[in-house]
Amino acid sequence: MIKHNTLTKLLAGVAAAAMLSACATTSAPGGDSYEYAISAIRDAQAVGAETYAPDEYASANASFTKAKKLMLHKRSDRAQKLLQLSIAQADLAKAISEAEHAEATLSQLQPY
Repeated sequence: MIKHNTLTKLLAGVAAAAMLSACATTSAPGGDSYEYAISAIRDAQAVGAETYAPDEYASANASFTKAKKLMLHKRSDRAQKLLQLSIAQADLAKAISEAEHAEATLSQLQPY
């Protein structure tokens, strides 16, 4: 099993990568953050974020829901910021889930 300190460093690196990934995603041509947010949340769900990163996954959904409400009230600037936050949170949830899967696989391969 991975030592706590090593796991902490791994998760910190994964979190940083997720944040950078989110920045790259939101600056894609067309700037349709709404569609990117939906896709990021679905991607996180597909790798088990509801189980492995429930807080981050819930935060992504909450930010997305708030953004949708703001869009209905014509507050698009704030909605766009929340959509970008939702993407970053979903990417983080996905990265944590993938790290958990990798750690589980690694622990199965290592002798006890």
